[in-house]
Amino acid sequence: MPKSSTLLGTALAFAGGALAGVVFAPRSGQELRGQLSASARDRSANLVHRLRGLEHRLVALQQHLQASRAAAQTRMRTSATEAMRRYVPDLSPSEWSEGGSVEQDLRHMPRR
Repeated sequence: MPKSSTLLGTALAFAGGALAGVVFAPRSGQELRGQLSASARDRSANLVHRLRGLEHRLVALQQHLQASRAAAQTRMRTSATEAMRRYVPDLSPSEWSEGGSVEQDLRHMPRR
């Protein structure tokens, strides 16, 4: 096959494809670009909206966790104070015997 007929065949195939694209295209290039642009804007706006909602949820979760932590600290302090009252005698260190026997010190411990 000579080079000129290959070149002519390629040119005709290109022209035929371009013609078929123009004839059978559902909308013009400008319309298609506008549609794609509008779709991208809508998706972007939807994503921004969802991210803002997520941000609000995360802030609410952070506040809830901080409140829970504060409540847990308060409960722990209350429990520790209660345990100290229950298990540690109300004696000053000078009232405990120095070098005395454990037996004497146990008399000062509360009983259940």
